[in-house]
Amino acid sequence: MPEMIQFDYLMILFIFLIFVVTNIMAWRPDCKENNDCPTFYCATWINTCIKFKCYCIRPWG
Repeated sequence: MPEMIQFDYLMILFIFLIFVVTNIMAWRPDCKENNDCPTFYCATWINTCIKFKCYCIRPWG
């Protein structure tokens, strides 16, 4: 039983490290100005280019 728990722990750690190394969750399109950001990226928010990456900004503050 302890071997199975250790195996599960090792698999979770391995999968987490793959996500961190490949940077799967940090995709942001590159841009030089606000017009370079895709319109589908932010549905109801405002597309803004900050430090060459596209971000979504709330229109009300």
